[in-house]
Amino acid sequence: MEISTTPENREPLQFSDYRSYLRYRWESARSRRPEFTQGAFARRIGLPPNRLSEIFSEKQGLSPMSASVVGARLGLAEDTLEDFCALVAERHGRSALAREAAADRLARRRAGNARREISPAIFERISDWYYFALLEWLQQGPEESSVLAERLGVPAGRVVEALHMLRRLGFAERTNGKWVVTGRPLEVRGGTPSEAVRKYHRQVMERAMAALASVPTAEREFVTLLTRANPDRISTVRSRIRDFWNMLATDLAKEVDETGLAAGTADQGSSEASGGRLYALAIQYFPLGK
Repeated sequence: MEISTTPENREPLQFSDYRSYLRYRWESARSRRPEFTQGAFARRIGLPPNRLSEIFSEKQGLSPMSASVVGARLGLAEDTLEDFCALVAERHGRSALAREAAADRLARRRAGNARREISPAIFERISDWYYFALLEWLQQGPEESSVLAERLGVPAGRVVEALHMLRRLGFAERTNGKWVVTGRPLEVRGGTPSEAVRKYHRQVMERAMAALASVPTAEREFVTLLTRANPDRISTVRSRIRDFWNMLATDLAKEVDETGLAAGTADQGSSEASGGRLYALAIQYFPLGK
């Protein structure tokens, strides 16, 4: 599950054309600094101003080699940079095979990253932390409500109530006595102050404080970075955190799948049985529930 309280930072995968992404990045920068011209943006990403103008007007294209330079100057992380380069190669690859390979990569990446975005009004009804924890556990397969309650350390009655709310909203259903999710993971995009979002983060931080006192250091990781930084770089920080967040979530999910934990092949008495433990990344990394 993904909860973001920052303004939306759109990534290359969300665009069908690299020109649209470049224009989006320029307009985003200009919205913060109205005096920031297209020429200044071109110089920032390593292009002559007249060339960027011709790229926007589709009189010229961006070569795959230049795409790597431009993406790096935009501060894109490795996977996101490869997505941007694939957008360029899809249009301007040297051969039909190269263009086809780029299109295939983009299709696979979009399918893997697809999430269902929910509205703030819906989020208000399921903003307690355990709603999303329940959906995350159910991503690995059907489960009984009593087992979910035990894993999360949440009263059974509250878990049953939450599951029925998720069913009414179309996010889960009950089949053969067990609960299952009904689609892709959920995503909540923020940016507007909301008591529901504040409540959600407050609850997670309260659980982080409890974990700091009770969870052995071998099972958690709390990291704090103190550094001097330009406050105008907050959009870059948000983008980098989001890239790291998505990359780590993908890697951890893949690791669970490859080791067979999601299929319950570990010893059932182990804390790693049936898909491992449910962790929260806030960025404090600690187990939720038992």
